[in-house]
Amino acid sequence: MENELPLRRWLAIGGIIAVLATVVVVFQEMSASSEQEAWASLDAAMASEEPIPALESAREVTRGTSAGPWASYQLAVALYEEGTVADIQRAEQVAQSSISENPGHATTELLQKLLDVLKTYDAPAG
Repeated sequence: MENELPLRRWLAIGGIIAVLATVVVVFQEMSASSEQEAWASLDAAMASEEPIPALESAREVTRGTSAGPWASYQLAVALYEEGTVADIQRAEQVAQSSISENPGHATTELLQKLLDVLKTYDAPAG
């Protein structure tokens, strides 16, 4: 009977370890799938006939993934290229938001350069 208690403990510990390992594997699979979906969403948005609404949507879908900062960058550039006053203002907002949410990311320097360009923009009078 004394030998049964340590054996039960080891079996319980083994069971807990097996459950935790399963949870880790499932989480990793879900995370990898989420990353793939995020990049696919960004790719589809960039190929869209109407890139700005598609990139706005992709930006939300990709938030929290490795594709998120790139979706913000592509959206800011698309808004800048559109060139209306509202688009320029939105580009600035997206760039600033992405920089603060993703400091040190590869897109930070690119977005900062875009912000520098946007600062030189003069809205038409009237």
